[in-house]
Amino acid sequence: MFPVVLNNGSLGVSFFDRVAGGPCTTNPTDQSCLAAGDVAWTVIPGAGAAVWPGPLPSPLATVDITPYDCHNTNQCAQDQRAGGLPQAAVDPNTGVVYIVWEDNRFRTDGGATPGDTDSSRQNDAVIISSPPNGAGLPGVSPGAWTSPAVINPGPENNFIDHWNTTVAVGQDGIVRIAYRQRDETPAMYSALHTRIDTYYQESRDAGLTFSTPLLANTSVSTDPGYGAWDRTNCTACGFQGDYNQIAAGANDESYVTRDEAYAPTPGAPYPPGAFGPTPSNNQWQQTWVAYIAPLSVVTPESPFIPMLVLTGAGAIGVGALLRRRRQRQAV
Repeated sequence: MFPVVLNNGSLGVSFFDRVAGGPCTTNPTDQSCLAAGDVAWTVIPGAGAAVWPGPLPSPLATVDITPYDCHNTNQCAQDQRAGGLPQAAVDPNTGVVYIVWEDNRFRTDGGATPGDTDSSRQNDAVIISSPPNGAGLPGVSPGAWTSPAVINPGPENNFIDHWNTTVAVGQDGIVRIAYRQRDETPAMYSALHTRIDTYYQESRDAGLTFSTPLLANTSVSTDPGYGAWDRTNCTACGFQGDYNQIAAGANDESYVTRDEAYAPTPGAPYPPGAFGPTPSNNQWQQTWVAYIAPLSVVTPESPFIPMLVLTGAGAIGVGALLRRRRQRQAV
């Protein structure tokens, strides 16, 4: 469930609306329990006028916008704890609402693991939008939303998975998108050691077209063999969760955050953690922030700037701020 404040003070909520009675089983590797359902939306009119601690007004009827397409019972992204988590953002100028998520309705590639029939396709980062809310509340009728459109480029059979899609819109009207990405070609895929990266794209025409993907992590990517504690000590990488977010800064600035647990060099031990019943070398995570500067900035990429950040379970670790200059790109 993801709440956003609409321009008139009402509260909009995007969420996964599970189909009643659909199959849903608890997975011992901490994978999310995901059954059949829809990307859904509702609005609580006048929520901004409610006075704490009084209750909010009643929400409008749920609008099931489109099916959440996933061909895996529990893991809609391979070896990924979270799935079916749409995110939303509102354009502060037009009131247009954007909802993003991972979806494999357009994919034609197969499972990453040979013989894998449960996870039959990889995912695209997709987006839908409502019309401007000048004439009323946005998205309160099913036909008010656009059809899902793919954000990331590339053929639909290249085994490149995109998930954990996140969105932000600033006063400049730029629609900012970030998502995780991994090559899941069957011949090379390993749940424990296939690199995961974070990519950024943007749209300057209200989501009609998007820029070329920009790699947000220039020197650090997730080694999936390193992650927070789960019941199998990351044997199945069950704790590769939804630990990334994007925010709009001032004019044409963006911030992409992500939690990473990684080996400084391949195979190197990491400082021991204290999560779970048995401490392990692979359970410390750090929070990283990539600063994506305006297109007008022409200074070269500068090194990481260390900073203190909060990590899982309230521990403090050392993260970094990455200054990154974007190349000018047609959108």
